[in-house]
Amino acid sequence: MARRAEIRAALAALPGVTVREEEPVARHGALRIGGGVEVYVVVRDGAALEAVVAALRGVRATPRLVRPLSDAFARDAGLAGVLLRLGPAFAAVTVGPAGLEVGVDAPLAAIGVAAGAQDPWAVLRTWPGTLGAWCEDLVPDIWARLFARIEVLTGRGVRTLEGEAVAGAARSALLLGGRLWPAPLGPLPPPPPWPGALFPADPDLWAALARSTLPGVRLRRVRLATEQVGLVANLGGGTARDLDLLARLIQERLARDAGLEVQARLQPLGRPPAGGNAPQEDDP
Repeated sequence: MARRAEIRAALAALPGVTVREEEPVARHGALRIGGGVEVYVVVRDGAALEAVVAALRGVRATPRLVRPLSDAFARDAGLAGVLLRLGPAFAAVTVGPAGLEVGVDAPLAAIGVAAGAQDPWAVLRTWPGTLGAWCEDLVPDIWARLFARIEVLTGRGVRTLEGEAVAGAARSALLLGGRLWPAPLGPLPPPPPWPGALFPADPDLWAALARSTLPGVRLRRVRLATEQVGLVANLGGGTARDLDLLARLIQERLARDAGLEVQARLQPLGRPPAGGNAPQEDDP
């Protein structure tokens, strides 16, 4: 509690910042799973984000970023520390005279729709997730193929970068948004996985799942979807423990029936607060 009070005091009275305690992580991820985070912070704009990061650095607290339309979830006992969410302004998509101006949390589908049916970016209208989640997994030079200009948060604060500096920023900066090229400079990298995809994209794995009796299998309050093979469906009230048991059940069946050893890609954020219950190790 003393640590939480220290963090709240550091963030008190910062403009454009909302702070809540024990915010359910389940409200902020596609899986709708997880206990409360000790401190939840929403920032309105880049200036507020810069102020929050500086204040947290002063009390030696490092926030975890949660994005909309993501797989983010916490253990049922909750999440220690600070969870940071960028406000609605970071999800904006506008069509300007020089190209598409996009926020880092803009849904890829919204970018594709805004681009128009004949635009090279229209392919994004069927893609899952957000721009930020997609860019996190891209090698640095690909940023330069997508963006003519970016806004980033670096150790020196919020900066605007163009040209060759765009590729270099991907190694150390937090992307906030930018302007896309009128057309990508080269082929697009593959889309991000669908939120709720239990395992990494692998043609052999997905084929084995489709052939198996696993689609639709239910464990407690979660099940493996039948409509989109490999996605997890929360039936309402599903827990991190339910998800863990379902993943282990599927892993055991795939190993037994198809000889496939796979690792689940869905993992809880961080660690639980001090005194939180550790995950159990019983078998499904």
